[in-house]
This record gives sequence, C-alpha cells and structure tokens, in this order.
Amino acid sequence: MAGENCRRISVLQNYYGFELVKYSFTHCFNSKTISYSYLGEIIARTMTIDTGNELRGFVKSMVDSGQYKTNSEVIREGLRLLQEKQAASKLETLRRLIDEGENSGAPVNWNVNEFLSGMKHKHVQK
Repeated sequence: MAGENCRRISVLQNYYGFELVKYSFTHCFNSKTISYSYLGEIIARTMTIDTGNELRGFVKSMVDSGQYKTNSEVIREGLRLLQEKQAASKLETLRRLIDEGENSGAPVNWNVNEFLSGMKHKHVQK
C-alpha cells in the first residue's frame, strides 16, 4: 500500500464522552483493494480553552515543578476542585435551609384538602 493512493474511512461512535473508532475501511485506488478492520481505538475529545497569560504561566510552573505530568492534568485537577467547591456550597445552602426550617417554630397541622379548597375559593373570587 505504500505509495498508493489510499483513503481511510472510519465510523465513529460516542463512548462515555470519547470518540471510539468502531470500524475502519482502507480503500486503495491503484490496487483496487479494500481492507476492513474493527479497531476499537479511543480518540480523546479535545477542548480548546484560553487561560490567559497569568494562568498559562501557573499551569506551566505546575508541570515544570514535577507535580503534574501535563497541562491537561493541571486543568483537570482544577476543574475537579471547582466541582467540589460548588458541591460544598450547595451542601452548605441545604444545611442552612434545614436549620432555618428547624428554627422556624413549632410545627402546625396542615390539611391539603383545606388548603386546596381555600386556594380555589380565592381564585374564584378574583
């Protein structure tokens, strides 16, 4: 196939956020041969981001220090920390609302049918 006019065609399938090469066809025009194979190669998706000069320098310094092997590792770790921070914030809000409810006074009896009847009555009067 070397030196021949060949074209590779791959059929891709999304697999848990990655592109998986499911099938690959190679068609060489000069020899009129077609080869077919199941590859199962995983191709990572790429996301381009602009960190700005300051953050770019920080990422580079983290890699240069040996703490991380690649820029991507630094970015992934930062995003994981951001996820944890947001989850902690949501948990803190939930705890605050629970405390607010517990401190709001003694519970009162509430009848859903009486409430709905009252709401219907208010709506009809308008």
